[in-house]
Amino acid sequence: MILWACSGKGAGKLIAENIEYAEQMAWAVGVMSAVSLMIYLFMRRYKAFPIVCLALLALHPAWTISGIMGDCGFLKAGAASFFVLFCGLALGLQSVAAGVMLLGWSARRLSSASRKDYSDDDDPQSMR
Repeated sequence: MILWACSGKGAGKLIAENIEYAEQMAWAVGVMSAVSLMIYLFMRRYKAFPIVCLALLALHPAWTISGIMGDCGFLKAGAASFFVLFCGLALGLQSVAAGVMLLGWSARRLSSASRKDYSDDDDPQSMR
């Protein structure tokens, strides 16, 4: 049974654990934001993904939701999990899109390299 007023034996430890968990999730969002930003800087496409990740980092529950009032930090920890999930989804979509883009670039480069420009001297038709 969860009491909404956080008090009693072990309440301080529970609050500290939930605050620590939220801070760890903030670090995870920060790392994912940095990776998303690096993918954007490398590809110069998909600007929305790092913007979303950086906005999630700026509004992260680790510093916007209090952990010491009310529910022992359960809201803070739960919301932090949601932020990590959403940022991970954005990073995953960006990674897939970047991978598809790189495959397209590679295929285009290979197909243009396979078409050789024959000059008049090397033309197989003129060698007969």
